[in-house]
Amino acid sequence: MEFATSKELRLRTGEILEKVRAGGRFAITYRGKPVALLVPFEEDEGLSPRPYAEAWADLQRALETTDPYYSDWRDALRESRRQK
Repeated sequence: MEFATSKELRLRTGEILEKVRAGGRFAITYRGKPVALLVPFEEDEGLSPRPYAEAWADLQRALETTDPYYSDWRDALRESRRQK
């Protein structure tokens, strides 16, 4: 695995992406700490989106276990407009 700073990524984007496309892996750092990993897209199947129905079911389960702050979306919208 290679490392590149965020500045190097900005300045050498094309070169770094070509290496990733060829199978390379890059850890991107910001102020000396790793913040991102660039890997070829096909390499990690965990990056593929979840099926819509599965993602929606997870959201529904989460919403059922929480107490809403607003009674409905209209109240939330009114409040957001008041804060501007």
